Amino acid sequence: MPTFDLWYNLVYNFHLKVQKERKILKNQSELCTPKNKL
Repeated sequence: MPTFDLWYNLVYNFHLKVQKERKILKNQSELCTPKNKL
C-alpha cells in the first residue's frame, strides 16, 4: 500500500497533467473560433 506522500504526488502530477491538457484544448478552441470575423 502506497504511503500518503506517494499517493499525494500521484494525484498532484495527474492534476497538473489535466490542467495542462485543458489549457491546450482551450487554446485550440479559441484558435478555431473566428473572432475577428465578427
